[in-house]
Amino acid sequence: PTFLGILPSRKKQGEPVNGVAVRGILPESPASIAMIRPGDRVVQLDKTPVADAAGLFDLISRRRVGEKVTVHVDRGGARQSLVAKLAVVPSEVPAVLESEIITAPDPKPADLPKTGRFNQKLPGHDQDFWAYVPENYNPARGFGLVVWIHPGSDTKEADIHDLWKPVCDERGLILVGPRAKEIAGWNLNEAGFIEAMVKHIQEKYNIDDQRIVLHGFSDGCGFAYHLAFKYRSLFRGVVASSEPLKLRPPENRPDLRLQFFLSCGDKDNLYRQVQQTRSRLAAMKFPVTLSSVPDDGHNYPPIPVLDAIGRWIEMLDRI
Repeated sequence: PTFLGILPSRKKQGEPVNGVAVRGILPESPASIAMIRPGDRVVQLDKTPVADAAGLFDLISRRRVGEKVTVHVDRGGARQSLVAKLAVVPSEVPAVLESEIITAPDPKPADLPKTGRFNQKLPGHDQDFWAYVPENYNPARGFGLVVWIHPGSDTKEADIHDLWKPVCDERGLILVGPRAKEIAGWNLNEAGFIEAMVKHIQEKYNIDDQRIVLHGFSDGCGFAYHLAFKYRSLFRGVVASSEPLKLRPPENRPDLRLQFFLSCGDKDNLYRQVQQTRSRLAAMKFPVTLSSVPDDGHNYPPIPVLDAIGRWIEMLDRI
């Protein structure tokens, strides 16, 4: 997949769209080398006008790696034409990536949905889920959504909430944890419940559809992979920790970009298989990152890796 290296500004609810405002530039990217700057507004690529981020992504995805493009930007009211040589989507996550500052609405609307941690039964289903919504949730801003697919025999709810709460608060993410019917683990026929739960959250909250992510650990990853490939138009990323991909992936679809973040301890017995998963996905042109945890076995990833996952989710909408 081709890559320019810009992070588009996220549109506020009701805000008109005219081109693609740049909220950030990824380091050492074609955009950085071409001297595109945060605050620029991309209005044209070569001879084609750019209406919004989806249009720019489509134009870039149709070009080849190594191809040169002329990016026309509006910079402070003046037109600039900058030449960029497109590259492949990098596998590295920047060590530093600023997040958007979101403030709670003031005054607080009377119909503001629940914030904090809560449990809820999904209407029309006999299963429930728990969720964490940052207290600064603002319906004028799109929030990312992380769907935690727990492993068999242990939902790890308290640990996952405590570990992810600061990441959610910093990055503008909502965390939801659906509960399997049987504590032993997930059944593939529960996929419809997960889809319905995500759509329910989308109805209640302003969700950024470019940052809807499945996250699994150990044997929970198998169901996360299944969901990602089954609902390609819904999920944009998979975070799989300490478990290889065991099913055969479908063909990559650039129009429905699906990205992967894998993590595993280098002392885990599954580490070599996770490395093979990375190679397998990369060969199919899926953007994939592998974070190896030194001297660690089959454990949930440590806080530095969670911070990297937060930065990775922050840039899922990169172009």
